[in-house]
Amino acid sequence: MTARNRLRLDRLSRWAFPLWAGAWFTAAHWPRLAGPQTGIPHVDKIVHFGAFTVWTVLLGWAGWCGAGSAGLRRLVVVAVLYAVFDELTQSPPVLGRNADVSDVIADLAGVTTGVIVLIVMGHHSRGTRPRANFSGFL
Repeated sequence: MTARNRLRLDRLSRWAFPLWAGAWFTAAHWPRLAGPQTGIPHVDKIVHFGAFTVWTVLLGWAGWCGAGSAGLRRLVVVAVLYAVFDELTQSPPVLGRNADVSDVIADLAGVTTGVIVLIVMGHHSRGTRPRANFSGFL
């Protein structure tokens, strides 16, 4: 990969995570939002799983938690805390939604899968990603 393409990829990665996270937060907290009506039982759990898999991979790809095994540990802590926070903040009656332990379990399964994807890709083993570098937004 050329240096120019790598720079483009780095910039894309730093934009992709906040866009995805913002879209997920909005969808998860939209008042009285009905889930997909597919006839598949518990399809919302599949959505939670997929959303948090992507959330975790994009956060790791952005490099904001650092690189190497320490960065991966930070990423796991951030992702687990956010999964719990996301579910707990859906419980106010004004939202017309409810907190569900099975949603958190699906979220955590997605986090686990995202971490596995990052490990398989070797993303955190290189130690080349910057830590909390927001300069790529410009």
